[in-house]
Amino acid sequence: MIMATTLTPEQVQDLLSTPAGRAPPGVIPNFQNPSNLDGPVIVAIVLCIIISGLATFMRIVLVADGVLFWITNNEGGHGAHAWDLHQGTAFRLCYWFQTTTAVYSPAEFLIKLSILLQYLRIFVPNRKNNRLMFYAIHILIWCNLIFYLSKFIGLLAICVPRRKLWQPWTDGHCGDPNTWFIASGLFNVISDFAILVLPLRCIWKLQIPTKKKIMIALVFATGF
Repeated sequence: MIMATTLTPEQVQDLLSTPAGRAPPGVIPNFQNPSNLDGPVIVAIVLCIIISGLATFMRIVLVADGVLFWITNNEGGHGAHAWDLHQGTAFRLCYWFQTTTAVYSPAEFLIKLSILLQYLRIFVPNRKNNRLMFYAIHILIWCNLIFYLSKFIGLLAICVPRRKLWQPWTDGHCGDPNTWFIASGLFNVISDFAILVLPLRCIWKLQIPTKKKIMIALVFATGF
């Protein structure tokens, strides 16, 4: 992909019509009908929307996020070789990817917040009866809020101006978004594990057979 600090309008148009990547020796770029994974990607997105909608009927934010992912990724070119795409198509895909990334952090937080608030309502109806669970839930809520808010702001401000993310020839400067992606992956693993094990102590104290305790724990493990 060609990078430049200043281009004329004619140079920009020439850039957008060139291949997005260098084709291997002997391979001719096919812009009209490139081989890609659009079909499987569309099927996967539809299935994810349906499954998430059924599994989280009371948490509409998941369905909204799935629909938004569908809309913002309806450009085509999923799984296509870079040399079979014009630079213009690649930059449009980059634009929609950045749009989806911007709304993903609030969606992540709202999903985890809904689960933690449900824990609060079920396991801590009275704060005095289970102070440990009460404080653990609130610590997780605030940790998630601080991290995802920081990530949201950090990714929005990763480039100045922001359009340099999908228009690399624009004057400005960018940071390294991989830092946020790596940090997000680590935080998600830790916070998801904490949310998963949080109700186990309360469930194991129930005066019921062990088999039923395991079944209840599995229900909570699905996010309900």
